[in-house]
Amino acid sequence: MEMTYERAAEILDPEHREAYDSIEPVITACKMGMEALKKQIPAKVNLWENSQFGNCPYCNEVVYRPALLKSVHCFRCGQALNWED
Repeated sequence: MEMTYERAAEILDPEHREAYDSIEPVITACKMGMEALKKQIPAKVNLWENSQFGNCPYCNEVVYRPALLKSVHCFRCGQALNWED
């Protein structure tokens, strides 16, 4: 059975107490939590030369940097973006 985000959050809650038949659910929940946490660390956008466009470093989605507004997160995968040159 595939683990849901809700179940992973429940397992990772420090107040949650449960006996497990194996360590696998805890490992899976930790991996899901780590993946979500890493997406909150801004990653450098792969900027196109002489352009306001670039690619998300996580999923390669095209992202846009208007003059005054930068996409803070990729609209496709949620990765936090770093637009610094």
